[in-house]
Amino acid sequence: MSESVASNTVLQPPGWPRPRGFAYGMRARGDVVFVGGMIGQDESGRFAEGFVAQTKQALANIAAVLEEAGA
Repeated sequence: MSESVASNTVLQPPGWPRPRGFAYGMRARGDVVFVGGMIGQDESGRFAEGFVAQTKQALANIAAVLEEAGA
């Protein structure tokens, strides 16, 4: 569920816990999207095992935030 802050939109994929002190993604005025805080952790807070699995999870997390932005 996305929420607007001033003229920006916080990108919060459904089912993900609310982060503290950062946002998973932001959509600025227009079509600019910023993605941050992506690590190899799933929406339940569990880390994938191993570097390759964590990299895949981080990329899946980026895709989820971009999907929330309408990409």
